[in-house]
Amino acid sequence: MAPPSTSPPASAFLPVLSGLFGWVYTIAWSLSFYPQPLLNYRRRSTSGTTVDFPFINTLGFLAYFFSTAAFLWSPLIREQYAARHHGLVPTVRGNDVAFAGHALVLSCITVSQYHPTLWGFRPGGARPRPSRPIFGVALGSLLAVVLVSFVVIAAAGPDLDPASDWCALDIVYAASYVKLLITLLAIDSYLQQDWSGITGNPVKFGLGNVSLAYDAIFITQHYFLYPHESQSPPPTTHFDPDADTDPDADVDEPLLRRQDLEDRRAQ
Repeated sequence: MAPPSTSPPASAFLPVLSGLFGWVYTIAWSLSFYPQPLLNYRRRSTSGTTVDFPFINTLGFLAYFFSTAAFLWSPLIREQYAARHHGLVPTVRGNDVAFAGHALVLSCITVSQYHPTLWGFRPGGARPRPSRPIFGVALGSLLAVVLVSFVVIAAAGPDLDPASDWCALDIVYAASYVKLLITLLAIDSYLQQDWSGITGNPVKFGLGNVSLAYDAIFITQHYFLYPHESQSPPPTTHFDPDADTDPDADVDEPLLRRQDLEDRRAQ
């Protein structure tokens, strides 16, 4: 009869392997950020290189850092993730945040080297301004983020309570600001007798028009499409843990508060 196996189960071995691989990839990938800035420093010049790559890296790793930090440290985001993924937790770990933060710092240092006066480099290196396509990608990403945020708010319009969830005055103020922004562009272009002040700044002009369009949608939803008869906040329902309630009953509470109710029932 063969002796029983003494090897640890996969459930005990794989987490260790996963953690090891996580830090190995963090160290290996982080090391790849050092050769170029060290070479620039040794040569005292950035000639023969371009700022495009470290510039777009800075934006990308800035977003990645905040994303990983939120998944790791924000209780609300972790609860929302668990609610949408059958109680599982995000796979983001400390090494992911460490990598993103380190990459962001190194990318910023590399970008700063394209300003030779900051480092005492020889003049005549690569230009410090990114190329127009890369600059357009960066500004286009900013416009896309704003657009997506507006779409999310507009889609949630029917569920928003004007008495407690948001203030329509914010939208009115934003609309006034955007009108002034677009008017300012038009005035400046007229004074220069050149309308390229508008056409040559598509992100600013587009951001203003998109914001104005969604402000109109929000105000229409708030006052006309989904008006609430009562502006008073809904009554607060107090939960009595000693009450004889059905644990499977439908609780008219937000998704993230349902777990709190179940925990109190268990007590």
